[in-house]
Amino acid sequence: MSTLHSENVNALKQRLTQFPPHLQTILEGAVASIADASKPLRFTNTATGLRELIRELFVSISPDQSINAWLLVYVDSPSSCSV
Repeated sequence: MSTLHSENVNALKQRLTQFPPHLQTILEGAVASIADASKPLRFTNTATGLRELIRELFVSISPDQSINAWLLVYVDSPSSCSV
């Protein structure tokens, strides 16, 4: 792993410490996948891991219940209706 890449991964790991610990595990798995040149699906596995990392991060930042509650308030408000 290049120094620049390593620094970026370490910075991301540091930022993830404020979120659930399994997010760091997902990141470590994605990094391990891309590093293993013997695996033909390494890019696919890495992309899947990163997608799940982002999805899980969004869930921890804004749980579905709070989004659904906001959506119901927004949809039920008179200003959301088109004229």
